[in-house]
Amino acid sequence: MTTMRFKTNRQLEEQYKTLLRKAFPKLIFRGITWNWCQVYDDDPFQNPKFLRIHRAFISTAEKRGHPFYKH
Repeated sequence: MTTMRFKTNRQLEEQYKTLLRKAFPKLIFRGITWNWCQVYDDDPFQNPKFLRIHRAFISTAEKRGHPFYKH
């Protein structure tokens, strides 16, 4: 069993955005909106790299009890 270093929900969200910016340098976030379709001209959920980052974030958020991702 591995233990996860505690991060606030905000820190977790910022880490997610940082990883996305590194993987997709053209991305610009404005609050909860972003410019994916304008710069990449496709659906992010069809991109394998995006899906890996997104699934890792969702999995971590659920494990940590992030209120937005609690099911």
